[in-house]
Amino acid sequence: MNIIRFPKNKDVFLQKATQSFEEANMTEAILYMEKAIQETKDTSLYTIYIATLLESHELDKALAFFKTYLPNIQQETQDIEWDSLYIRLLLELWDLETAASTLEKKTAYYEQYGLSTYQLEVLSQRLNQQHIALKNEEEEMQQQLMMQLEKVEALSFLEQRSLLPMLNILSADAYIEQAMYLLCTKQFHPLLKSYLLEMLCERQYTQDIDMVWFGEKQSVSLTQLVPVLEHPIYQCMDKYVDNMAIDEQNKQVLQQNILLYVSMLYPFIERVIDDEVAFVHALQEKHVAEKQHVWIDRLEKEIQKMTM
Repeated sequence: MNIIRFPKNKDVFLQKATQSFEEANMTEAILYMEKAIQETKDTSLYTIYIATLLESHELDKALAFFKTYLPNIQQETQDIEWDSLYIRLLLELWDLETAASTLEKKTAYYEQYGLSTYQLEVLSQRLNQQHIALKNEEEEMQQQLMMQLEKVEALSFLEQRSLLPMLNILSADAYIEQAMYLLCTKQFHPLLKSYLLEMLCERQYTQDIDMVWFGEKQSVSLTQLVPVLEHPIYQCMDKYVDNMAIDEQNKQVLQQNILLYVSMLYPFIERVIDDEVAFVHALQEKHVAEKQHVWIDRLEKEIQKMTM
């Protein structure tokens, strides 16, 4: 733990803050520091307060302080103590990109005027160590991800779903490669394939891709896709239910089910639902045509997998 020296001050809050810090009661130390600052309006206490917040890992409070009192510290050089505290906060937050650019800018400024950069050099070493640790962690996560992908067909729905955010640690090329692999995996859940397609569109991939849709190999043009919520078939059914004379609770349940079923059928919804009203009634079991009955049974089996 770094040593924080409180100034000799007769103010009762500051004395209590000093005592609390010496007793390693950081919560009380921060509370009394805040009261001392509010009572005395002494700006010389600010750096001590920020250092105390960093020592106790109260990063949200420290960040809020900078945004309120020094909103331009990243662009404007203050002094070595404030700049060091701000960069240290960035490192604690693992905002390494901002920390690196700020360090470079601040170091150049102090060197230009022949001022000491020792504190910044110490922080630069810490930044390098964090970069190495982050790289090692990413490599380990990538290895674990690849192991999970190799056995994806044996994973539960929840385990498969957990893979989607993990894909973000991959490079752009590796991301699309693994995404296409999952889309072509028969046992990868259709709802997750829907999510994955929308993720590819959000990343602005434009190439045509192949996928397995309910056991059938299909070609998909990403540039032609619209999000599920904007799909005309979904919007038609949602609007139809919205105007139905049923109580609100049943209406909400029906609309949620429609979204779930449509999402699993995405992106070839129209191959199953050629009559939106009939499909809504099929879900209500008021009228079940053979085609709707077959597909609803099929989709319900996929829903069951989501709870296993």
